[in-house]
Amino acid sequence: MTPEQALYHQIQQRNQRIVQQMQEMNEMLEELRLRIEEKKEYSVKEAAIKAGKSEITVRRAIEQGRIISNQPLFGMPHRIPASEIEKI
Repeated sequence: MTPEQALYHQIQQRNQRIVQQMQEMNEMLEELRLRIEEKKEYSVKEAAIKAGKSEITVRRAIEQGRIISNQPLFGMPHRIPASEIEKI
């Protein structure tokens, strides 16, 4: 095997590993998406993912009163009801 063929073979193997890792990551993302959809309340980050918006947009919506969020105590994370997601 020539050095060029060996290098080509190594590149092919790396590409196969990368494709496999990407498939695994897509499966993990799909599993996360399904878990988020099952919830009744979401964190700001989860709400942003579900709504397809940024976390800043979600926080602004909370601050402006466009959506309701539960914050048990000052300094604790906001919990956003599933019914509020579509209002973002």
